[in-house]
Amino acid sequence: MKEGKKLSPKAIFGIFMVLFYLCLAGIMVFTDVFKESIGKTLCVIIGILLLLYGIFRGIRAWRDL
Repeated sequence: MKEGKKLSPKAIFGIFMVLFYLCLAGIMVFTDVFKESIGKTLCVIIGILLLLYGIFRGIRAWRDL
């Protein structure tokens, strides 16, 4: 981030969404919240995809700061 520049609402929303994706990925992989409804294997697959997408969005958000 450049000195003296405020974060735009778009940047704040982007950071929030990165945290949301990473937290949801952790919930999908490490808890039993969704495992009864969609199965353990599908939970792990979706959790890994959310983790990768969260990392991708985090890198893009960091570049835009």
